[in-house]
Amino acid sequence: MEYHIEKLASPNAVVGEGPVWNPIEKNIYWTDIYGGKLFKNNPERKSNEVIHDGVQVGGFRFNESGGLILGSWEGIILWNSDEDFKIIKQGKIDGTEINIRVNDATSGPDGSFYCGTDATNWTNDVVFRINPDHSINVIDEGVKLCNGMGISPDETIFYTTDSLNKTIYQWDYNKNNKDISNKRVFVKLDDQYT
Repeated sequence: MEYHIEKLASPNAVVGEGPVWNPIEKNIYWTDIYGGKLFKNNPERKSNEVIHDGVQVGGFRFNESGGLILGSWEGIILWNSDEDFKIIKQGKIDGTEINIRVNDATSGPDGSFYCGTDATNWTNDVVFRINPDHSINVIDEGVKLCNGMGISPDETIFYTTDSLNKTIYQWDYNKNNKDISNKRVFVKLDDQYT
């Protein structure tokens, strides 16, 4: 298999990550988490524009009704622009002492937003889900740094990554009631990998 690698943008990002393809617009959205910027890249036109400058965005997804949902260092935000946004959750995660400071995020098939925190100096972070009604469910605790999540194409497995523990976990996912259970190791890298 041959691969073609091409640089799409070079905006001097501090930590550029989290690309998400929008198939309708044919744009790639991505974030510079430490730089506090969100970008929209059009590969066909070879354009890369800053669409947000301010709050650090750890992860995001597209809203069905338009705009984005942002998992930021200041909470969960429904965002259309820097002038048109609404903070829907901030402060502590319900039932924990963990602040909502999102490091990574993904979406679920029912529109829920799954997030991993970077709130406690890499010692006791959590993976949580914010539901369409804005309620929160904590999925996992004691995480060092959640950095990568997803749901399998058949919607039966939920994956989380604890990058500082060099471990990818898989869970059973029930698409009928969103129950996530039976956490187990999927991949564990040894200490030679950094």
